[in-house]
Amino acid sequence: MGHAIESEWQKGSSYIWVEDGLRIEDPDQVIVESDPYQRLAFTFHAFTPELRQIAPDLSEETIGAAAAERRSRVSFDIEPVEDRVKLTVTHDGFDPGSIVRELIAHGWPLKLSSLKSGLEQAD
Repeated sequence: MGHAIESEWQKGSSYIWVEDGLRIEDPDQVIVESDPYQRLAFTFHAFTPELRQIAPDLSEETIGAAAAERRSRVSFDIEPVEDRVKLTVTHDGFDPGSIVRELIAHGWPLKLSSLKSGLEQAD
């Protein structure tokens, strides 16, 4: 999906967001739930000035405003459906008028479309 997450994958463990050579470490990046092959939930990654390395169009003001928001949460739920698997991705926990929500609104559809295409090619 264009990035990696390094973690011990245990509830309460931290993780490192890795994208295009950038490694974002933050103590508030936490695995909230971990039930292998069924559910994974984590707090969304930190907004740091280094993000401009991979998103140069982000202004310092935008990154600062996003960093000031409470952490949102990403959940992946996997369930069998006949001979296939259904993946449900939920990204929630945004404050009204969230800058983070606005920033990620177009990213998830692209990442999930890319994942779907990759899986179809592997079929």
